[in-house]
This record gives sequence, structure tokens and C-alpha cells, in this order.
Amino acid sequence: MPGPALIGLLAVTALLLGIRGRRPSPSSDSAVPRLPGLFRLARRCPAPAGAVRFVQRHQSEGAIAAAGLADVLDGPALARSRTGLGVVGLAVGGLLAVVNPAASVIGLPLAGMGVFVPPVMVAARARRRRAELVRDLPDLIDMVALCTDSGLPLESSLRVAVARFSGVLAEEMRHTLARLDLGTPRRAAYRALAERMGVQELTTLVGAILQAEELGTPISAVLGRQAGLLRANRRQAIRDHAARAAPQVQLVVAMIMVPGALLIVVGVMVLKLVGDMGVVVGGAP
Repeated sequence: MPGPALIGLLAVTALLLGIRGRRPSPSSDSAVPRLPGLFRLARRCPAPAGAVRFVQRHQSEGAIAAAGLADVLDGPALARSRTGLGVVGLAVGGLLAVVNPAASVIGLPLAGMGVFVPPVMVAARARRRRAELVRDLPDLIDMVALCTDSGLPLESSLRVAVARFSGVLAEEMRHTLARLDLGTPRRAAYRALAERMGVQELTTLVGAILQAEELGTPISAVLGRQAGLLRANRRQAIRDHAARAAPQVQLVVAMIMVPGALLIVVGVMVLKLVGDMGVVVGGAP
């Protein structure tokens, strides 16, 4: 390896080791989410301010709250992480070009990956949290309905139910109850919950609760109907998923198993034919 390339590679390695910094000690407050290590590393990378502003203007920030990172990551921080990773990709591509000029074409793809990987990670985390929320929602509704049937108010029922749950749904409900304790109106707190997660099932539930509050309908009856609808929708989603999987299974059978079986049959026939031909040729005068 040429001397300048080795020096440059060692410099970049030292830079990456230096910007890692000290790892923060684990916090005793488990409600505060932890920022992924890639984002913490990328935020320490040098990035041009103009490029950061350009990336921020052209990015969507709606998935940050749904991913549960709103307390530790905002729009400017996400843009800086993307830009920093893009700069690292260009630097790595430049070092590879010093080693081998033919590798200069790798710089732009690496920079593109650095720019687009962080929002993909945030969106994937948001999808996982939404799926977990939808999965736990019927059980939480059933428990809240039982508590309201026993005479507890809605917020008290939510506190009792959330205390027995863990995961994304319990975390979001605790956040909503904390906002209610701080004086946020019930309608605003519930609508903020639905908008933050962007889940149709939760939006429908919030709308039904607010409508029942306006009309004076018993909350327990509304919650029971919503739990039944959610379970019916889940069963239908499972059926649809199974129906979509059937053609894929048939494709695997047609592309792999059928040719394999035909290959075995043809192989046996060829071996039989070769054997018969040998007998005929060997027995000829």
C-alpha cells in the first residue's frame, strides 16, 4: 500500500475513534429512549452547514415521533446525521481512490448510502413500534373496559391498565397521561397521541372515545365494540396474509421442487437407457 494512502487511512481511523467520545452511562430512567449508536457517531462527524440545511428541507420528519425518538432526535439532528455519514462516505471513497484510482467511483454510492440509511432506520423502527402497538391495543382496551364497568373514570382506568402492560402502547399511554397531568386538555392529548403514532386503529379509537364523551355514551360499551372490531380486523389481516402467501408457495414449488423431481426422473431414465445400450452393444456378435 502506498505511504500516503496508509497515512490517510490511519488518520481517518483515528478520527472515527476520536469522535466516538465517551459512552454515556446507562440512565436510571428507562422511559427515555436511547439514540442508536450510528446516529450518535454521525452527529459528531464534520458536515457543511449548507448541506445540513439542504438535507433538512428535503426530508420527512413524521416518522421520528412514531419511532419513539422525539426526545433525543429532531429534524436538524437527523439532517446532521445524514450529512455527516455522507461526508464519511466521500472520505472513505477518496482514500480508496488514493489506493486504487479505479475505486474512485465508490465514493458517491457510499455517500448516498450515508445520506439515506438514517431515515430508513427511523422508518423501520416506526413500523415495528406501530405493529407492536396494534397487536397490544385490543388487550389494553379490554382491561380499560373492565375498569370503567367497575365505576372508574377513563383516565384512572388507563392508569390501572398501563401499570400492567409494557411495550410501545404502555409507553405512549404513559406519555399521554403525563400530558394530562400537566393540564393538557383531554381532546388535545388524545389527538396528539393518534397523530404521533399515525395508526388508523388508534385514530379510530380516539375518535370513538371523544365522540362518546360528547354524546354521553357509556365508555365501556364503546371500548368493547372497538376491541371486537380490532380483533376482527386482525383476523382478516391474517387471512389476507395467508392468501398472499399461497401464490408464493406455489411459485417455489414450480421453480424448485418440480424441476428437481423431473431431474431425478430424467436421470433415472438416462441411466436405464445407458445400461440397456451397454447390454445391447456388449451382447452383439
